[in-house]
Amino acid sequence: MGIYSPNKAEWTLLQMSCGRADLVLVNVNPAFQSHELSYCLQKVQMKALVMADRFKHSDYVEIVRNTIPELVDATFG
Repeated sequence: MGIYSPNKAEWTLLQMSCGRADLVLVNVNPAFQSHELSYCLQKVQMKALVMADRFKHSDYVEIVRNTIPELVDATFG
């Protein structure tokens, strides 16, 4: 499980939840751009990513879309 967001109060809740579920929480640097995020996701074999939508000049949704373009056409459920 990864978190891609600037510091927020919700981090504590996610960190405790991951501990209870016996998951490893990876903190992804919120300054990462597409190529850096791609490397991180592959390096740690991340299965889930919790993220903010944006912060200052960073649009995290757009960065993730550029990193994983197949998410745009994905169907869930």
